[in-house]
Amino acid sequence: MAEIDALIPDGVNVLFSHTMAGGIPRARILMPVLNRVFKGQGERFTASEVFWNSQLGKLCSLCFDEVTADTFGHLIDASERIRERITAKGGRVAYTAYGYHGCEVLVGGVYTWQSYTPYLQGWAKIRLEQIAAAAWEKGIRATVFNCPEIQTNSSALFLGVEISLYPLLAALEKEGADRMPTASRTRADRF
Repeated sequence: MAEIDALIPDGVNVLFSHTMAGGIPRARILMPVLNRVFKGQGERFTASEVFWNSQLGKLCSLCFDEVTADTFGHLIDASERIRERITAKGGRVAYTAYGYHGCEVLVGGVYTWQSYTPYLQGWAKIRLEQIAAAAWEKGIRATVFNCPEIQTNSSALFLGVEISLYPLLAALEKEGADRMPTASRTRADRF
């Protein structure tokens, strides 16, 4: 942060963006186990509850929380000196974070918070939102943006990630399809 601080002149506004998401360790031993949990069938299936309660599952959860959410809190805390210097000189400092998955979607006309399996993404997203809310209560402008169905190297591992796009499109339609660009509205009508 000291190196970054030296690069930021007085009298400017600063936007810090936290773009980290994910966190399942990319270990050869782990991927076959995760395939059993997320894609397994018959004898090759392992229940997610069994996995998440195992030591390996708890390690994955810790990693997901750290990479997706806790690092946002670390960024806010570590940049305090920069924030104080900039705001003391009349500038503004804000923070954005981009959540991997988990949001309110329209289900049966009611907004319901949801995530897809393996749920770690959703739990980490809630944690990310809690960090932003706690910062906001201290007067620090921190906002979390949802990146539904962001494609990552591990996206193919999770079945059904596209399913939550349908209620998202329904919510866009409910909240103002008339304000959507024509091309987007046409795509939404197909669903």
